[in-house]
Amino acid sequence: MGRWYDYHWPVPAAAAAVALVHGAGEYCGRYQAWADVLNAAGFALVGSDLPGLGRSGGRRGDIADFAEYLDTVDHILRHARDLYPEQPLFLFGHSLGGLISVRYLQTRTPAVPLAGLVLSSPALRLKMPVPAWKSRLAALARAIWPTLAVPAGIDAKIVTQNPTVIKESENDPLQVNSVTARWYYAFVDAMAAALDASAPPCPIPALVWHAGADLLIDPAATAVLVSRWEPARTRFGLLDGFYHEIFWDPGGDAVMADTVRWMASRTAAGS
Repeated sequence: MGRWYDYHWPVPAAAAAVALVHGAGEYCGRYQAWADVLNAAGFALVGSDLPGLGRSGGRRGDIADFAEYLDTVDHILRHARDLYPEQPLFLFGHSLGGLISVRYLQTRTPAVPLAGLVLSSPALRLKMPVPAWKSRLAALARAIWPTLAVPAGIDAKIVTQNPTVIKESENDPLQVNSVTARWYYAFVDAMAAALDASAPPCPIPALVWHAGADLLIDPAATAVLVSRWEPARTRFGLLDGFYHEIFWDPGGDAVMADTVRWMASRTAAGS
C-alpha cells in the first residue's frame, strides 16, 4: 500500500470540487452516496484514505503525530487543485475528518485557496465515556508500548440509525476497529487544542452540521467552537434526532441537498 490511496469522483465541466477528509476507522469508499449527490449537482469529489486507514499505508489505527493528518489534507487539496485548477474548492470533514479540518485551518495556510468549509459532526469532545481500565491501559502503553492497539469499542449501532449502513459497517473488512495508545493521545490533544479559546477562528465561510442525538461526539463542543467564528459567514445546524453519521441517517438526503445548495451559493458568490 502507498502512503495515500486516492479517490476521484469526476463530473464533466465541474462547477466546483470538494476535498473529502473522512472519519476514524473508515475510508473514502464509504462516501459513494455523497459522491452521487455531488456529481448530480455538478460537483466533483476528491479524497484520500487517511494514513493507517482504508487502502492507505501505515500501521492500522495508528499515527506517530497528528501532523500526518494535516499533511494528508495538504495532499488532498493539491490533488484536487491539479484535477480542477480553475474551479472553487471546498473542504469537507466528517467526525475525525472534521477535527483534522479544523486543526488544519487553525495551524496552516491552506495549500490552495478554499471557497468554504463543511463539517459533519466534527470530533471536538467525546460524549461516549472511555472506560477507566482503557484509560489506564492507554496511559501505561503510551509510556512503554505506544503502538499497542486497543479496541475502540464503537458499535455501528451508535453512529447511525440506518440498518443497511450498520450491516455494511459490521461486515466491511476495511473498517478499522482498534487504535493505538499514541493515536488516542494525539486525538485527545488535538481536540483540546481545537477548543482552546486562543485558537484562531475559521478564516473561510463555514457550514457546520452536528447530530443532535449524537452518542459518540458532544454537539455542545461544536456549538462552543462555532460561536467564536465570524457569524456573518458561519452557519451552524443542530439536527434533532440524528445520530453521528448525519448523511447516512434517515433524513440525511435532505441535509446533503441543503449542503449542496450552500456550496452552490458560495460558488455563485465567487467566494
